[in-house]
Amino acid sequence: PVFFPNLEEQKAIATFLDHKTAQIAHYIQFKEKTIALLEERKAAIINQAVTRGLDADVKMKDSGIEWLGEVPEGWEVKKLWYLISYITSGSRGWGNYYSEKGAVFIRVGNISKNKDISLNLEDLIFVSPPSSSEGKRTLIVLNDVLLAITGATIGSVALIDKDLGEAYVNQHTALMRPIKEKINPKWLAYSLLSEYCQTQIRLKSYGGTKEGLGLNEVRTFKILLPPLWVQDSIIHEIDDKIHEINNHISCVSKEITLIKEYRESLISAAVTGKIDVREYQPTDNEYAAADNH
Repeated sequence: PVFFPNLEEQKAIATFLDHKTAQIAHYIQFKEKTIALLEERKAAIINQAVTRGLDADVKMKDSGIEWLGEVPEGWEVKKLWYLISYITSGSRGWGNYYSEKGAVFIRVGNISKNKDISLNLEDLIFVSPPSSSEGKRTLIVLNDVLLAITGATIGSVALIDKDLGEAYVNQHTALMRPIKEKINPKWLAYSLLSEYCQTQIRLKSYGGTKEGLGLNEVRTFKILLPPLWVQDSIIHEIDDKIHEINNHISCVSKEITLIKEYRESLISAAVTGKIDVREYQPTDNEYAAADNH
């Protein structure tokens, strides 16, 4: 059954919904731009912190790397292999071990949806892995750092900052185990997410049908390394600022969800006659109202 008002009322309802849904689309676009700007702000904060630190007046020195420029005095430039005790990537063919329950299987989709170093645990897959050493090789432990090394999500980063129980990585993910006496795991994660490391990822990625990084390329990444106590201090500052921005993003995302729900209910109400829109006249300031909210 379809509700079937007369032709004039159909036109009136269509005009009303055309204008209202366009107004809502404009509002959503405005809010999505707000989120994009907030994400850019996060990236700028991270990059500034891990390449310049917190002291605006700190003395600088030449890093010796053309695309990096100057870095604070007292900071070193170290290759990644010097700062980690272990690096690996997941094995192929683990789709054969998928199960309804069991060990957590981390894929790049659990990393790529984030613009910071948190792990996305919304869409988890489980596996019953083989008992061989091949399975144990890719086992995740607390404070491991994960890096997406293939495809469109290449360069996404996550820090394992909570106990996942038994968990493994897939073949598109590099797993690194920082030496905590040399580098704070969170410092490594933020560094990999920063623009100077993302530049290295772009430079070292190989082509073909799908972009990718080999573990040998990952090992040679150059990492800026201040003293541990400086790392800890900067990380605390980054965490506070990122937390504040994430809260703002969450609020804006909820607004977008609510306005989408409102759009659906508005359409339903209009085409079922629950609201009378026959006398509706669009105004010129509707789009401005959307921006103001």
